[in-house]
Amino acid sequence: MYKKLSLYISWITKTNRRRKYTINTSSISFLLIFTIYLSIRLSTLELDFNFLSQPAGFSMLNQWLTDYQSSDSRIIAYLTASFNTIRLVIIAIIFSTLIGLIIGISRLSSNWLISKMALIYINIFRNTPLLVQIVFWYIAIFLNFPNISEGKNISELIFISNRGLVIPWFNIKSQLLWIFIFGEIILITVSFLLRSFINNINNNKETKYPENILSIVFFIICSFILLFLTNISFTLDLPTLTSQGPNIFNYNGGLLMTPEFCAVLLGLSVYTGSFIAEIVRGSIQALPKGQTEAAMSVGLSNYQRLTLIILPQALRIMIPSITNQYLNVTKNSSLAVVIGYSELFLVSGIIINKAGHAVPMYFMIIVTYQCISWIISIGMNYLNKRVQLIDN
Repeated sequence: MYKKLSLYISWITKTNRRRKYTINTSSISFLLIFTIYLSIRLSTLELDFNFLSQPAGFSMLNQWLTDYQSSDSRIIAYLTASFNTIRLVIIAIIFSTLIGLIIGISRLSSNWLISKMALIYINIFRNTPLLVQIVFWYIAIFLNFPNISEGKNISELIFISNRGLVIPWFNIKSQLLWIFIFGEIILITVSFLLRSFINNINNNKETKYPENILSIVFFIICSFILLFLTNISFTLDLPTLTSQGPNIFNYNGGLLMTPEFCAVLLGLSVYTGSFIAEIVRGSIQALPKGQTEAAMSVGLSNYQRLTLIILPQALRIMIPSITNQYLNVTKNSSLAVVIGYSELFLVSGIIINKAGHAVPMYFMIIVTYQCISWIISIGMNYLNKRVQLIDN
């Protein structure tokens, strides 16, 4: 039996064609069997999404540009949580990029103290798990802020306490707010396409049109038209500390950034910033030394040498790696569930506990994260294409 099996294996692996045929046949058979098994298992489950139209029945903190109530449907709760995740990801990407750029440049500083401090920062935050950092910032800093009655008050404009940070903000009133936001996204896309179209015209004609100015003017004019059509009004909303009873205080107005949001934002920013710092350092060191020497020979200052010569060329090297870090920010934002930030994964878990239907909810979670990652990838790939050298 063993000898026959050995002969059969040697026969099917004797030539490349037989090996490829065997591998392809085995792979297709495995996928077919797995698909049949998965279909049988899923046929016994309730996969409809009708449960999302029922009232959510739970409240949610960390709202911004949303007006979610516990009486709203579960799909509204899911969309609000998705917006909370997107807001966190966007701000964390901005902060982590700034931190990484500053630390990465400091890592190459000729000043011994600045260089070593940047090295210590990178070694500490890059080698500490992100979950540990989020919990540490939350417990060690934000929960140790004074009570709301004893909180810091800066010129009656900014309030700091263990309830969070409250700052003045614009109060936006309109029933067509989401239409305005969606329209602005379309205008941004059209502006980029218009810029590319004008750039193609400039490449084929002697007359040059100011592509950047025209695209910006187009965006501003269309934004004002959209603002007028949606009838959106902006008013300055100042925060106030009000008393609602003996030793009961609360904030009214302004923009409240809760301790959970601040802790997750700080953890994501400093953690991802440490990786981006190393990417920046490596990209700058990958450039030929002749670029720096040429910039010094024409009398450019350190700032001019960095912004005009070094960083524009280093972008071609660092953008692909930074794109991966931006995608990691999106995925790592789910760790906010540990400290109770109302993001996508936490709210989805609450809906599953109340209504069941775990498979449809996890399918929605996967699709949502995929869409966010695709948008980031498309934007970064476009930027990477713009900075790459063009071969004539």
